[in-house]
Amino acid sequence: MRASCSSVMAGVAASRGRGACGARGPASHRRDRVGPAWAVLLATTVALGLLVVPASLQAQASDPWRLSSEARRAISDWDYERAATVVEQATGRFPDHPGTRWARGELMYHLGEYEEAVRQLNLALQDAAGQPWEVPLRTLHELVSNTAQTVSGYERYVSPDGLFVILHEPRDAVLMPWAAATLEAAWYQIGYSVGYWPEDPVRVEIFPRASLLSVVSSLPAEAVETTSTIGLCKYNKLMFASPRAAARGYPWRDTLAHEYVHYVISRATRNRVPVWLHEGIAKYLESRWTGAWDAPLNPSREDLLGRRLDAGDFITFEEMSPSIALLPSQEDAALAYAEVYTVIEYLVLRRGHGAIRELLVAIRDGATPEEAFAIVAGEDWPVFERNWMAWLRNERPRVQVPGTFDDEEIVLRESGGEQAENAELAGMRSPQARDFMHLGELLRARGQIRAAIREYRKAEALMGAHHPVVQNGMARALLDTGEPERALAALRDVVRWYPTYYLSHLNRADALNRLGRHDDALIELEAAVSINPFDPRVHEQFAVAFDALGRPDDALRARDNARRVEP
Repeated sequence: MRASCSSVMAGVAASRGRGACGARGPASHRRDRVGPAWAVLLATTVALGLLVVPASLQAQASDPWRLSSEARRAISDWDYERAATVVEQATGRFPDHPGTRWARGELMYHLGEYEEAVRQLNLALQDAAGQPWEVPLRTLHELVSNTAQTVSGYERYVSPDGLFVILHEPRDAVLMPWAAATLEAAWYQIGYSVGYWPEDPVRVEIFPRASLLSVVSSLPAEAVETTSTIGLCKYNKLMFASPRAAARGYPWRDTLAHEYVHYVISRATRNRVPVWLHEGIAKYLESRWTGAWDAPLNPSREDLLGRRLDAGDFITFEEMSPSIALLPSQEDAALAYAEVYTVIEYLVLRRGHGAIRELLVAIRDGATPEEAFAIVAGEDWPVFERNWMAWLRNERPRVQVPGTFDDEEIVLRESGGEQAENAELAGMRSPQARDFMHLGELLRARGQIRAAIREYRKAEALMGAHHPVVQNGMARALLDTGEPERALAALRDVVRWYPTYYLSHLNRADALNRLGRHDDALIELEAAVSINPFDPRVHEQFAVAFDALGRPDDALRARDNARRVEP
């Protein structure tokens, strides 16, 4: 039975969880929604009592493929209301035409109605054999079918304010309180920076393995593995790999916020922002959900930026298109993010935080990125670019990290190899130091703590006193001997230089709990769970802190989480 002409618009409204005219943003920031141009023209014609539809609209309405292309172009622009209006028109005039089925199926896919999308695309393919449009239609059908099959058994979680709908495997249910808190904070905080609050509930899909990102998107599998891509924003949704996909986790909450920035930019500008600028704004604002302004780059990224700047080996903005994920290495991808972050940092330094919003408004209203920079920065793009590079070389402070460890390197479990099998020793470049650390771990496991510390000291002599793997081994041993103050001292510089190595936060929390500083321990545990929530020791330390603070219900939940994430 064919759906009625109005069902597509109803689908858009239903995706919001309210009527089609409802608004969700703060009242002072709601934008009046103007109907599509053809609808305004039609309303004017009726109001004036004219009986003749303009010839341009007649021609448009007489061609099903033209309507299909217009609808799919609107989908590409993330203009789903316009797309729904055109699909309704096509359905009313050409309900069984393959172009109508194609456009309708693609729109249903972007609205999260996967079963209906597959059904429509199946119908469109009945007449596709040998046609010039068969290949792109089959490519879309494969993508939609793969997505529908992948998420078919996933659980559905709605955030407390109803702003996000998250699909996830049952084991990732432990992430939901933190994921919801991150995303809802991002909705408010990033909204003020960008000037846009989505009216629709935003869909989020969490996958247990990073390789599934290539199954549910157009990103090649080799690109996911080469650059360790763990998050995407496409097709009107956020997609990311669970932190359990990485051997030692990754800053998954910032990643969620990063992809959300992409979402609001695409919706606010109708997808008119180039990749490099998209990534620059997303990188600059990815910590905004915490309430922090001007959050700095990770020291490891600052170090990389300085080294490649001195070597004259930057990634060009053109090389970042169509995706940073397609760059040849994880280091190149990391450098690209650092570069574009500094472009926005420089713009904000010059023109204030409102510059980001002004830039996006100019692009939304039709300016090219170069024209938008000229409007906001007050100088032509080539001049701005030269001044930015001069600032990088001569004025911006440099950061040089001791050692060669990269705490933001993502080691995917599915890639196998020694690093994935022994994540806590990953990043030790010296085989001899690894041997000392491995022996130290064996001795500590057998209760020979003093002997273990001697092995750690040997590794420290080779790797330096700032290496996070070495210092965390030392800290654990000191905790075993009942010396929490010395354990904290061992980790002091490590946390400064390598803030996303989660074991440092875990071991500091253990030391702080032993010293009775439970509120401070909770701060460290929030940092740890934001990187690797699948280490049961994180939740066990939460329980210790909550018990001491007289929060038995929270302690009970923490112990339950520890059981749920046991390997």
